[in-house]
Amino acid sequence: RLRGANLRNGALVALDYRSGDILAYVGSAGYYRRETPKFAPKVDHVGGSHRQPGSAWKPILYATGIDTERLTAAPYLLDQREQFGPGWTPQNADRQYRGPIQVRDAIQQSLNIPASRALQRVGTSTVRRYAVKAGFTFLGGNRKMLDQASLAGALGTVEVRPLDMTKTFGAFGNGGKVTQPRYILKVTAPDGEVVYDAGKPVTTQVWRPATAYIMADILSGNTNRAVNPAWGAVFELRNTRDGSRREAAVKTGTTNNLKDYS
Repeated sequence: RLRGANLRNGALVALDYRSGDILAYVGSAGYYRRETPKFAPKVDHVGGSHRQPGSAWKPILYATGIDTERLTAAPYLLDQREQFGPGWTPQNADRQYRGPIQVRDAIQQSLNIPASRALQRVGTSTVRRYAVKAGFTFLGGNRKMLDQASLAGALGTVEVRPLDMTKTFGAFGNGGKVTQPRYILKVTAPDGEVVYDAGKPVTTQVWRPATAYIMADILSGNTNRAVNPAWGAVFELRNTRDGSRREAAVKTGTTNNLKDYS
């Protein structure tokens, strides 16, 4: 389905969010393929490089707002075009504006202007504190990059590792706990001596369980066409034995000029 879409590379990571065990890890579309100016096959795009997450960052912003009680899923934010700073007037992807809209709907529809208003309420330093606690790393190790991005950071403009995004999204299904990825569980020498043992999963309570439940419930609407007719028609899963809908939560992320997807 991706052929002919002018895509130059791809990467994927899947992990068990409870144990942190890596189930699948593909850092590039082909390590041994020929390198070109548009394709760097030997770059690990999952855990070795930083990419803009785009709108996939919004659940982290909103979860922080809910956790700090500066937002809930029910109140309204204004979706109306406005200049937030000199030369910066964000727009929604569809160039439409809906007026007052509930936070829940703003997340599911991935609207940019309500997200910017949400960050105004929550504060960039607060989002940074939660992100660092979740284990995010930023370019050059600069933890203040979210602060420097100001309200534009609400739209996922600050680069992060896809691996960090994946493990953090797992918290929404894990009671707010982020589990650190585990690549190798055990190494045993030829004589039977255990050289390395990963031990028990390492988890950090980032958001409250109630916050994680709310965010998971909101994002599950994106796989339900009765809740989100646009995305539900694309992401709805009916691979159960009886053909009923499988519960799943999803959030897409599209960045500058529709070039990077997560």
